[in-house]
Amino acid sequence: MICLAVAPSRIGSFDFLIPFLLELKEKKKSLKPVILFFDNKTFLELKKNIVLFEIIKTNFIYFNFSFISYLPFKKILKLIFLLPFGIYLFFKKKNILMVRVSIVSFTEKFLSYCNSFNGKTYTYISNNTYNDLFNRYFDKKGKSLKKNKDNVTLIENHVSGDGFLINSKKAIKFFTAKGYKNFKIVGFPHLYNSFQKFIKKNTKRLINEELKINLKDYKNIETILVNKFWGRWSSKNSQWFYKRLDLLLNNLSKEKKKLILIRTYPIFYEDLNNFLKKKNLKNIYITYAHPSSLSFVSKKVYAIAQSSVFINCLSFQVPYVEISNINKSQRKMYPKGSLYPSYKIYIADNLTKLKKLILKKKLSYISKKEFINRIGHQNLKLKKDNIS
Repeated sequence: MICLAVAPSRIGSFDFLIPFLLELKEKKKSLKPVILFFDNKTFLELKKNIVLFEIIKTNFIYFNFSFISYLPFKKILKLIFLLPFGIYLFFKKKNILMVRVSIVSFTEKFLSYCNSFNGKTYTYISNNTYNDLFNRYFDKKGKSLKKNKDNVTLIENHVSGDGFLINSKKAIKFFTAKGYKNFKIVGFPHLYNSFQKFIKKNTKRLINEELKINLKDYKNIETILVNKFWGRWSSKNSQWFYKRLDLLLNNLSKEKKKLILIRTYPIFYEDLNNFLKKKNLKNIYITYAHPSSLSFVSKKVYAIAQSSVFINCLSFQVPYVEISNINKSQRKMYPKGSLYPSYKIYIADNLTKLKKLILKKKLSYISKKEFINRIGHQNLKLKKDNIS
């Protein structure tokens, strides 16, 4: 038996896919996860994510067919490489096929057709609470709100296969308004036992290898997460971002033997690197480690700005400070200044609040049991009314 996944083009979708496949493998011992890559940019970006890629290397099989895009007759070549997988799915029973969002492309349609005779095909999307997003994008009747630079994408003719995998029943209202259907609730993969165990067992070794340091040399570790959508949601520019980052670094670096880890997206890397060189502060590293791993080793996590990455942090029981500053219309929908205040995160919507939170040595956080209850998580169950 195999669980074949067509690698998603959006890197954030691996946050759902890889922990999900790891748990599926744990529950179905005879199942072997296989991932097919057809986009080299996606493959190289994922490879930098040392934690998720380590899971793939040690637990899955993967094939990188991205070289096809540089060759003539690429459509014919793609079919040739897909054919063995299609034949396997056609003849073997109880296989699972994973596709992001909807079965649309030739690759997805071909493999899902071959798998339809003896296996199950599931579609999925990235981790998020989503229930809070309904107010942001829809009116009370579920009609899409037309807003500049912040419009929701509506899905027409959603092809969900044997089920569309979502995190929680709380998200159904939002997904239904977007055009999705045929839901199967599988919980939040960051909270699965297999993923939690992997993070706790391998994080320190992987970060040490990546950064060529020893985490044992530091008394305190704090992390800054840079969300690539801070400009869109907070409607701020680079000056706003660097002003807050500067305040963070100036205050955090005062403590001796403190390690500051910055997790960012590649699109920010060069500018950020130049900024850090000018600061000339010690013990600051840019890392590609997964936010779950960074949460596990950190005493505090600061996020610039609004982001569903808080799920990773609270999953590993670390105080989470959201550095954001929303506009008046957003404030009407979210009076506390965030999409996620019900999960006991700290909201720093001005520099004074941020400085106080930096200086405060101990910040509390919601208990894991209460977090699981509020977010609506349930562990993956293999049965007819969930996933088989």
